Amino acid sequence: MSKIKVLGIRHREPEPQENIEVLPPATDVTELSQPVSKEVIRKTITRIGNGFNAWVRKITSTTEGMESEVSEPLLIAQSGHRIEASQIKGQCEVCGGFDAYIFNCYVHGCKKALCLKHVFFFQEGDKQIPLCLKHYQQFVNDRDTWQTPKPRGRK
Repeated sequence: MSKIKVLGIRHREPEPQENIEVLPPATDVTELSQPVSKEVIRKTITRIGNGFNAWVRKITSTTEGMESEVSEPLLIAQSGHRIEASQIKGQCEVCGGFDAYIFNCYVHGCKKALCLKHVFFFQEGDKQIPLCLKHYQQFVNDRDTWQTPKPRGRK
């Protein structure tokens, strides 16, 4: 085993530091309030067909930070109304379009799902009956206008 000889222990005493002057930052304060990352949201008009993307995010790196580009669809229903994705109620069986307003044909054996463009309403008294084109024509042709009761008014 080798021997180690200790020559001395040196303790470093703290040296007094000079007063350091704090300078304001070289950059403008208005530059610091701007975000490092940017987010751009683009709306694209989308007719609802076989499907659609709820949103797509593309992130790219720039010299100023990260830039996020979000592409959201602006959904146009079959009836022409602007709707949100959560408002889609069903698909029309005549045209195949999706809509927020879906009606079922009133006839028992039919019950087709119909959008606003393809539904026909038959007025019977104070209620409106939703029908497909085929059954609407049958209702109109089978209705005897001479037999429908007229509202009795004062004479």
